[in-house]
Amino acid sequence: MVQDFLERKNLDNPNTYPNILNIRIDDANDIITCIEISRSSNIILCGTEDSQILLYDLYYQESFSENQSMIQNIFDNMQNTSQKDPLIKLKSKFQGHEDTITSLSILYNENFFISSSTDLSIRLWDIRMVVCIQIFKGHLSTIWQCKFAHQGFLFASCSADNTAIIWSTNSIYPHRVFVGHSRDVILAEFSFSLSHLITAGLDFVVKFWKIKTSQCVLSVQFASQITALKISYSGAYLVIGQENGDIRIWDLINVEQEKCVHIQNIFSRDPIRFVDISFDENTVIAGTDKLLAYYYVQDFKSNTGNDVYEDFYIGEQEFIQKMNDQRFDGIEPKEIFEIQKIKSEKYLRAQMHNRNFILAISKQSNIN
Repeated sequence: MVQDFLERKNLDNPNTYPNILNIRIDDANDIITCIEISRSSNIILCGTEDSQILLYDLYYQESFSENQSMIQNIFDNMQNTSQKDPLIKLKSKFQGHEDTITSLSILYNENFFISSSTDLSIRLWDIRMVVCIQIFKGHLSTIWQCKFAHQGFLFASCSADNTAIIWSTNSIYPHRVFVGHSRDVILAEFSFSLSHLITAGLDFVVKFWKIKTSQCVLSVQFASQITALKISYSGAYLVIGQENGDIRIWDLINVEQEKCVHIQNIFSRDPIRFVDISFDENTVIAGTDKLLAYYYVQDFKSNTGNDVYEDFYIGEQEFIQKMNDQRFDGIEPKEIFEIQKIKSEKYLRAQMHNRNFILAISKQSNIN
């Protein structure tokens, strides 16, 4: 199922710019429905349409012992890594769900993970023992996402029943239930302090909930569907990706939006599939099915370019050219990585590692 294919691209200055490590998954036998990458990037979980969960470890094929992580050695051995063939290794299969896996979340210590499914259950798994140790039920319709808090113990779930629920790993009963979205709740993020839960729904609304009281303290209406949501490690920033191609960063300390940018021009914008922010909160990555780009957070703060709508007076031709050439705000990605158009392939997930490289996972699709 997985080809031993990884591609790393060194950018202009490896001390400043991140490298990209791309893993291609051959999806010929199983239909991958969701992917989760551990915080260290040593573990990759894949959920499938036939209810299986596959766990992969990343290793070097040679020069390292079998139990030594490839990821931990990339920058320690930068001069030699170009000669090595990285290996992605299937380690375990987890079975127990009765239907399609919709979401996965790995605990910070990488010993446990949770999974959600269209069978309306959430399961807690022991990675070392390869067993399910708890089943949680409470939603009345499809569970779209489950998500651990940064510190573990608590986790959230989002459902097509228009609710989000917070659970604790030591009880099968809901800890808090959040009601207020008018359509499916599809994404959730905890604030680092565990004081608030942030949810996004198919009603184009992002809601901020006070966990202690289950009350909504802020609702933000957007013009298009929210497709990706990520809060930074300190809780200072919230990164939002949208179906119309918008990428937004919110300063949660001051509760204000910094800037809205786009990977593509206005004539060819694809939905944003994933977003992430680096551990040091300096770099934001975002991607569509075919493109992966990264930005510096400081650019969102320092750039004060005018919105293109203020420039209608320049004339129709100049206006169209500006829309075609620019991304409305003058903030350009530092680099854009593109899958070749001749390949039947797409990006599934990418994550910013705390050692300054991007781990990207793409899928090789079936060709009929």
